[in-house]
Amino acid sequence: MKCLQLSLLVLVGLMSPIWAHHGDGKMNLNEINNEITVKLLQTLTDDDNALFSPIILSNSLLLLTNSVSGSAKDELMKVLNLKDKDDLNHVNLDAKEVWAHRAHLLSNKAKTSTDKTLFDLLPKLLVQTDKELKDNFKNLAKDNYPIDVYKMAALNDDNQRSETKKINEWFSEKSTTGSIGRMLDDNELTSDIKLLSLNGAGFKGAWKGEPFAKKDTKEEDFNNADGKKVKIAFMCAHEKPFRMVTDEAEKIQAIEIPFTEHDDADGHKHKTKLVVVIPTGDNTVDKAVDSMDREKLEKLLDKLIDAERKKPEHFKIPKLNFEKEYELKEAMGELNVKGVFDQAVANFSEMIQGTDASNPKLFLSQLDHKAVVQWNEEADKVADTEAVPANKDASIAVDKPFVFFITDEPEKKKTKRDAEGRRNKPMVIFAGRVKTLSRDTTFSLDIGTST
Repeated sequence: MKCLQLSLLVLVGLMSPIWAHHGDGKMNLNEINNEITVKLLQTLTDDDNALFSPIILSNSLLLLTNSVSGSAKDELMKVLNLKDKDDLNHVNLDAKEVWAHRAHLLSNKAKTSTDKTLFDLLPKLLVQTDKELKDNFKNLAKDNYPIDVYKMAALNDDNQRSETKKINEWFSEKSTTGSIGRMLDDNELTSDIKLLSLNGAGFKGAWKGEPFAKKDTKEEDFNNADGKKVKIAFMCAHEKPFRMVTDEAEKIQAIEIPFTEHDDADGHKHKTKLVVVIPTGDNTVDKAVDSMDREKLEKLLDKLIDAERKKPEHFKIPKLNFEKEYELKEAMGELNVKGVFDQAVANFSEMIQGTDASNPKLFLSQLDHKAVVQWNEEADKVADTEAVPANKDASIAVDKPFVFFITDEPEKKKTKRDAEGRRNKPMVIFAGRVKTLSRDTTFSLDIGTST
């Protein structure tokens, strides 16, 4: 799969108070997602910029963990911070409940035309085998980790192109944002590929309220990490309130900007948020990411949830159109996940009927990921009902390298099974690091038009 030129990233909604384990001390899906968020931010360093969806990759890695046995399973368990089978079973149950309330994130194409913030989480697992898939595996892929499993016929010169076209058309038809279409190159599918994980993730954001007026968008300098300046389009807000936190010890400042809200299947509101994290003082993006861990991320999000709103005199942020595509086999190797990609080691006895340790024919050829994040001045123009601070604060400019997270946060509502309010925790949907911008990685002054 070819690596596409990236276009920019956005830092979004870190949040989650005291992301504690459940009372029984076991990991839940959201905590695992935060682990993957931090580990990939620290690992995907080949380019200045990085963009990925940790939740779609967490889902795929967890389904693979349930499918494989032996040392390959042990490696996956370790990177996911799972100690034993009980931990894995606990996460499986948690994931089933989580996705029952977050189906709107997978693709809201069936929603009404009034939805302006759009999501695509489109994972697909291609399996080339003549053996039957185990029922438990199929149930996990359907109910616990919503992943489309496509069992291919034996590939040959006659059907390779038609199978590639069929798979690419599936992504194109499912994509709400219209940004996830071609996941496979023409000659990428071969008879040698027995197992391939494809993960397409797209986001088009529309702001809650109308913080950025198009007339205020200006071309100004962004200071790239190499010291060079580049003219790009900045959206500007004047005396608009945002939640923000300054952490003097970590030398970072975090600003939260809300996107439009969504309803889940039960009619509960979900808030989508962008959190931009800017290094302060002599700190840099690289230092900020290297010093990050799950606990620090969660503490920052905790502070941001309860932070008071402030009203900077001026706030400006790049107008983003960011795309990144990865083959993650090498990155997973850096995290010591290698066995699942090794035919001599991988044993998918939990996925395929009749596969055992003496017949390890199936192995993962590749873990492919495409992520697209876009936003401009578009908003829903809903009136702001929260109290607006009376005093103005100092202006803030996101005109140098930064990190971002986009999160989904359910309204605060506890259930009997949810005594700690875990369902209210924000889930990181996208994460990114931006060190270098250009006219190719941002929108122009005209809404939705690339330069």
